[in-house]
Amino acid sequence: MISICEKPCTKYFDFKTMKLEELHEFKIDLEFEVVKTTLMHGISSWFDTYFKGSTSETVLSTSPYSTPTHWYQIRLLLSEPLAINKGQKITGSIVFKANDIRSYYIYLRIGLPDLNLWIENVYDLKDPDFRAYSGQSLKANQNN
Repeated sequence: MISICEKPCTKYFDFKTMKLEELHEFKIDLEFEVVKTTLMHGISSWFDTYFKGSTSETVLSTSPYSTPTHWYQIRLLLSEPLAINKGQKITGSIVFKANDIRSYYIYLRIGLPDLNLWIENVYDLKDPDFRAYSGQSLKANQNN
């Protein structure tokens, strides 16, 4: 596994305070600094949920570094690889739009702003081709 970013891009939801309508469409901004020259074929996505009780906290993680669950990581594959150099900044966004099949369509825009080079793709979250079940297997490779 090659990691190209220093930290993941995250979005937090507080289900106690947010309205249902806020989940119909939401956006996650992306910003990565590349740590190794490579070809970028896509990005991976997963979620972590924190259940905070009065005396303890339980975490449900679908991360490839956590114990496997029946949920999957999502592969957002690019229509063509993006050649990137160490030190370049990748930016973009992922927009989730709820659909009528109890899922989301995902709109990805990602690229190199300094070169004005952008790739845009649309994904159906229910499409099994974008699911990646890796579970604990990435732990062995995360130091490569």
